[in-house]
Formats: sequence, C-alpha cells, structure tokens
Amino acid sequence: MSLSSLATPALAADTPAAWLAEQLAGRYDLDPDRGDEPALVRPGWTGLLELIDAGVIEEVHGRLVADGKPPKVASTCSAGRFGAAIAEAIGFGLAAGGAGFVTPEHVRVHVHEGGWVDAVELEGARTLVVGDHPWAGQDGVEVASPEEVLAGSVHALVEACAPIVDACRSLATVGRAGLWNEIGDSLGSSLAYQDRVTSTPAMLAVLDAAVRVPGVPWSATPTLRIVHSDVVGPVHVAQKGGCCLAYTVDQAGDDDVDTDADLRAFRERFPVDDGPRYCGTCSFRTPEDCDARRLFWLEREVLLAPWDDSTDALLLVADETGNWRHAVPTETGR
Repeated sequence: MSLSSLATPALAADTPAAWLAEQLAGRYDLDPDRGDEPALVRPGWTGLLELIDAGVIEEVHGRLVADGKPPKVASTCSAGRFGAAIAEAIGFGLAAGGAGFVTPEHVRVHVHEGGWVDAVELEGARTLVVGDHPWAGQDGVEVASPEEVLAGSVHALVEACAPIVDACRSLATVGRAGLWNEIGDSLGSSLAYQDRVTSTPAMLAVLDAAVRVPGVPWSATPTLRIVHSDVVGPVHVAQKGGCCLAYTVDQAGDDDVDTDADLRAFRERFPVDDGPRYCGTCSFRTPEDCDARRLFWLEREVLLAPWDDSTDALLLVADETGNWRHAVPTETGR
C-alpha cells in the first residue's frame, strides 16, 4: 500500500501552524442554531481534560438516557460525540496535510450546545513528516518514516481519547473495544463529510493504514472506498467497522412521526421494515445498500439545490447530518 501522498499534501500551507490555522480551522462551521431544541451544555472552547473533569460527558450521557436510550447505547453514542472530531482532525492532518500531529496534551475542543465536540484545535502539537514533505527541515518539525508518522499521530490520538473512553465506560456495562471502534471509525472517516479537499485513492490509502497501525485499541476497522454517481461524480464512502448500537433502541414507526419531503422520499426509496433499523453506514449493511443510501442524499441535494445566478453553480446546502457544505459544478445540470 503506497503512502506517497504523505510527501505531497493536497492542502498546502507554509508551516504547520499556518496549516492548522487555515486548513484545519477552515474545516469547521460553528453554527449554534439548533432551532427549537434545548441546549444540553454550555457551548465554547475548552481543554479536553477540563471538559472531562467538568462532568460534561456524564451530563450528556444522562440526558441521552432520559430520552430513552439504554445506558450502553448512550455510552457508545457519547464516545462518538466527544471523540469523533478529535480522530477526524488527526486523520485530516494525515490525509490532506501529509503530517502527523502528535498532540495528546494540546487538544482543545469546541463543545456544541447540543452536546458534542464540533471543532478541534491542535495548536502547539509536535509535527511529524516524511523527508520529502515541504515542511521537512523547518524548526520544530521532525522527519520520520511513513510508518512512524502514522504511528506517532495515531498513538497520540489514542492517548488523547483514552479519558473519553474511560468516562463513557464508567457510565454503563459496555465493552471497551466497542467504544474505541467509534474512535477508529471516525479516524477512517476523516474525509467523508467535509468539502475542503476531494478524496483520492492515495489519501484513502493513508487513512486505511492509519486505522491499522499496530497496537490500536479498536477491534474493527472501517471500509473506505470511492463510488461513482452519474449526478455528483466520485463519492467517498466510509462504512463503519463497529456499531453504535442505535438499532437496539425502539424507534417510532413510519406512521408515528411527522416527516418532511426529504425523509418521505428516502423512505419511499428505502422502506422501513420490521427488521433492525441500522444507521446508513452501519457495518451490518451490505456495501451496496450503504453506498445507495449515501448517494441518495448527495444526489437529492444536488438535484433540488437552489440555483445561484451569481456563480452559475448549484449550491448544495448540507448532507444528511446537517453539517456539510459543498459546491457542485454546473456540469451536473439543473
């Protein structure tokens, strides 16, 4: 498996500090608006350890249980809510910046009022790059082999997220590996829900190698692939290796909830049956089913997106999670 893209970062900057300030920070859209939903926690920037010491994870876990989630589901969900963004930041640095940011003690997170981390800062992190990287030779940048770049950053991620996993495990009878799987899946999915850079096979090779670094605590790894859509072109799909257990929660039937036009169209394409209701990228789905569900949302958003006469382009507003912005060329058609 080639790791050549570590020497040719897709997103450039003059220095590691500039890359973190421009490219990583540019990945985030800190929008506090949640409509009429009540805030679960006070939003803002904090150190990761301070967040844990303040009992925020316990508070969010308790709210999820109060909303009907079994404790082990709430713990697994919380591991993803608080660890996913950190894993994605490290993976984004590797895949798009060609750099390993070694930063267990320098992680700062922005907590969304809905009860999850929605942005990460890695300022002050040690930086590892291969010898052919543009930053090689700069002050404070360490040169290492491709394997050492991956291992250094991934093991630092594990060190940073270990207190999150410990906190989530203390709140329910749940396996440690299942909680870590949420972190590993998020590392592998670092490019799947962003629009800063187009995913390439070489970049996915870096992420695939990262989730398989020897000694990682997750027991399952995501499957990363690029599939083709006639509407939007190549699409990166990341199918989870683990499971968040959300399918074990009783959910309202089709006739029990109000649905908007998008969800009605989705259910016409993918009818709800009596079986488990897995997430769209769940490891229990077939690859074909997972791909079809991912493409449905992207293609629908393109075909129904408003036309912007000032740029002569289709504007795609958000993915199914509501937090991905993307511009689509006019060749896709109105």
